[in-house]
Formats: sequence, C-alpha cells, structure tokens
Amino acid sequence: MRSKNLFAAKSLRMRLGAAIFLFAGLLLSACGDSTATPVPATTTAAATTAATLAPNQTVGPAVVPTTGTTTAAVTTTASATTAATTSAKSDHPGLLREANTYANPASLDPAGSGTTRQIMVNIFGGLVTNNSKGEILALAAEKWQVSTDGKVYTFTLRKDLKFQNGNPVKASDVVWSLTRSLDPKLKAAAAVNLTDIAGADDYYTAKATEVSGLKALDDSNVQITLNKVAPYFLSKLALPIASILDRTEVEKNDRWWEKHTASIGPFILKEWKKSQSIYLAANPYYVFGKPKIDIEMLYVSDAQARLAMFAKGDVDIVWSVGDTIFDQIKDDPELSKFLIQPKELTYTAYPLVLNPKAYQPFQDVRVRQAVAMSIDRKTLVDKIFTSCKLPDSIIPPGTIPGYPTTVKALEYNPTKAKQLLADAGFPGGQGLPEFSIVQAGTGSSSAYMEFFQSQITTNLGMKVKLEVMERTKFVAEERKKTSLASFYDRVVADYLDPQSLLTVPLYSKSSSNIFGYESDKFDKLVEAADAELNAAKRYDLYAQAEQVAVNDAVFVPICQIYTRLVAKPYVSGYQFSPIGILPYDQVEVK
Repeated sequence: MRSKNLFAAKSLRMRLGAAIFLFAGLLLSACGDSTATPVPATTTAAATTAATLAPNQTVGPAVVPTTGTTTAAVTTTASATTAATTSAKSDHPGLLREANTYANPASLDPAGSGTTRQIMVNIFGGLVTNNSKGEILALAAEKWQVSTDGKVYTFTLRKDLKFQNGNPVKASDVVWSLTRSLDPKLKAAAAVNLTDIAGADDYYTAKATEVSGLKALDDSNVQITLNKVAPYFLSKLALPIASILDRTEVEKNDRWWEKHTASIGPFILKEWKKSQSIYLAANPYYVFGKPKIDIEMLYVSDAQARLAMFAKGDVDIVWSVGDTIFDQIKDDPELSKFLIQPKELTYTAYPLVLNPKAYQPFQDVRVRQAVAMSIDRKTLVDKIFTSCKLPDSIIPPGTIPGYPTTVKALEYNPTKAKQLLADAGFPGGQGLPEFSIVQAGTGSSSAYMEFFQSQITTNLGMKVKLEVMERTKFVAEERKKTSLASFYDRVVADYLDPQSLLTVPLYSKSSSNIFGYESDKFDKLVEAADAELNAAKRYDLYAQAEQVAVNDAVFVPICQIYTRLVAKPYVSGYQFSPIGILPYDQVEVK
C-alpha cells in the first residue's frame, strides 16, 4: 500500500474555513462563500468523464471548442458608495483586466507552484484538460486508448502540435516533462499525483534513475503504464504538474518560468512585475485556435480595493467576492447589476470534524452521532452561512457527472441525540470531559463556532471550549492527527473525482486522513471503487462508502458553496467549473 499512501500524502489540501484562502485559483471565505473562475465555454466530441473509459476504448479525436453562450450579469437587489461604470462596450477591446490575489506567485514552474493554478492553466497544458462540466477533454492528445486491464494508456498526439515558441511537440517531450515533474531534486509536492505511474514512486524517492512506466513509442505516441488500476488517473493528468514543457527552452534558461514560455497553453507569459501584475498574450499556436484576448492580472490583496477598481472601471472582473463586499454589492443599485451567482456548486466541502483519535469519547459512534444530531444545520445555514447550500455529505451534488445524489445526512433531532448520549453512558453529558472545537486564525471565535458550542451544550449538556489557533500552529497540530478533538475545516482536492474527497481524506491507510477515521466497511468500499473500471458501479460504491462515513458521524456536513463574482457586460464566453480552474481561451472583451 506504499504507493497509495504516498499519493495521498499531499494530494489533499485542507485549510480551516475561518479565514479567506486561495486554492486552485479560488478565493473562499469562512462562511462558505466563494467566487470561482470564469472559464471558457467549450464543446467536444471527445469529452468524457475519466471514470467512464472502458478497457480498449479509443477516445477522440476532439473537435475545436466553439464559443459558448455568453453569461450575462444577473441583477439582484443590490449598494456601495461609488457609481459603477456601466458601458456595454469596453474602451480596451481584446484585453481582459482582472484584479486578484494570486498574481503574486512564488513560482510559475508547474513543478513548483501550488497556489497559482488559475495562472498555470492559462500558460501550461498537458495531454488532457477539464471542461466546464467536469469532463475530461483531449488537449495535446488527439485520442487515447486504455488496455483491457485498465493499466496501460496509449496517447496519440495531435498532428502539428506546437509549443508556444513554435517548436514541435513530440512524445519524447511528454516523457521528459512527466519525468521532470517527478524529479526528487525539484521536491514538487504535487508530484504525488503522478505516482500511480509504474516506477514513479521509486524515481520520486530517488530509488531509481528513470520512470519505467513512461515510454515514447515514436514521435506521435506515448505510453503510460500504471502500477495499479486507477480510473481516476486521467483527472490527475489534467493537473498543472502534468504539463508538457519544451525541454530546450527549460534547460537553456535559468529560472525560465520568469521570462520565457515553454508549454502549450492558450497564453504566453509576456511580462511579470513581481508583486504587481502578470501580463499574458494570446498563443498563436494554441490547439483550439489563438484566443481573442490578452490578459492583465493585477495583484490587489485588499477586497475593498478590488471592488473600488471594478466600480471605477479599472478592471473588468472581480470574482473573489467574499461576504463583506458581497453585502456591499447586493445593496448597491449600480454594482448589483454586475453580480453573477451561478447555481453550480464548487467541488469543496466544509465539515465539522469529530476526531476519535484525539478525544476518547468520540471512539463511541453514538457520541459522535449525538453531536451530529444536536446541531440545527438548517438554522445555521439560514441565519449565519447564508451563501451556503445545506449539504448531506462531502461530495457536492452536480459537481461530478453521473455521481449519485442518494447520500443523506443525519437529521437534526435533539431528543434522539440525548438518548444516544445516554445509551453511551453519558446522560446529560455527565462524565464527559471538556473538548475544544478549533478554528485557525486570530482574534475571537466566529459566530458559527459559537453556534456549534451553544447547540452541543444546550442540547447535550457537553462542555465545549472554543479555541482560535494561529494558522501555522493549527496546520502542525492538524497533521499530528491525534491533537485536535474537533475542528471546522475546508476540504478541497486537487482533481475532480470522488476518490479525491473520499479515499484520500477518509481511508484508514491514507496519510492524509486527519479525521482519525477507521472503518473496515468504508475501507473495503473505497478500495473496490478505486479499482472499478465501470463508472456507474464505481460511483455507486463511492456513494455507499460516503453514506457509511456520514452515518458514522466522524464529520458533520455543514456547508457547500456557490460561486460569486462581478463582471462587466462586455466580457463574454466564460462559464463556471466545479473545480474553477479552466483557462480563458474562449473569453472575449468587446
């Protein structure tokens, strides 16, 4: 099980939802508010969910995506103090100006950057990518075939495929690029997502001099052999860590990613002013055609400053709309005209974790169930988390095509909760030691934390302490896995597959399992799902496992989040993705 443990080690990103975080190009606030990246509308004949590939099935070729339906701004009741610019036409057609918090990356090397994904997907590209429906779309690959046993993937590259500098792309470039991402000298954390490839684990840990599962059959065909069946593997190949790079450009330029272009993405890095801005120009060699815009990304850390720039007309899009400025926008008669609130959920989860390895009474499932059933989640969402959807579990409905929506949460029932606690030997909470619910951050506890405390104390008689912990310390304590009895956390995943939000954080042998969860029944279900090639069967197994985890109440599902942004009416061609990380190659500014 070593490979499974290794891939899990860093593929899951977990951060407490008590403050604002950046992940995969999304800015999200504690209350479950988010603003996902506007993404291009694309259609393709070869679009397919990664899990639906049958053995020996050839996929492709993909057709060039067409410009999708323009997303118009949705008017809601709305107020700020600055009158917003409302022109239907831009005074800078062909240039998208965006203010964000991620245009100040530490690196733009796909093997060295994990928090700048919205920039990365606009510059880099690999064999496949995601479309707005969460399906897998052929990119550098024209088609691929999967062997009968599900372990061998053979990709055929597109004819006349070129890097952004015009150099031809060959199968050997794919092999070199994936091998480079696994280079132990680079210490790329995201490289664990490639350790399903045969020999990758040994190469990544400096036990081998090559990756045995990577082969260039000729200039146009590359073969990837896995060390086990992994029907979620294609989803991982859509990550920036699997980008194809121009070896000649990379090797001749020290810190090449600061000034040079070396991949196949839709845009070319033209200028990077550290801590100020990044300018991207359209790539004339992009496989889906040269984009119709250039992009200027301005680094603006303050939310109020971003909103003021939008109102003045200095930027065209602000999609990092947290609760504070959201309230301003919806109450402003001008700004509210540009507010966009899609109905699609993002692929994230906000659970209240009840860790049985950190608080001995939680080892009794009845105690955990009592806590779960003592919290009126609907009132919490209606009164405090107003931007949330009340969830039933971890996987947000509609984010993965074909995934069942049958999982149901434990219902709020304080009477039954009291009985469960009494049955466990703690009537009215008597005999139970105090435990803490922890949030990361500074200052006083948030309103939702006080709600948790009040509900558990009032309905069960349990003694609950609230603790605010500095972020660095919180992460360190979280990773110990036996330190934090309970914490409210945001769970996100690198790739769009149920495996990433079920096996990775909850499987007992996963090194990323910080929930303290151990269940033979759950483990057997996700082990079977992880190896199942039939998509319908695989998703059903995951849903069964999800229901087991919900019933075991190792977490209480609290919130699932929607996208929120403001955009000028002259910007079109973007859509929204569950994972929020698609490039702007179909966006237009008129």
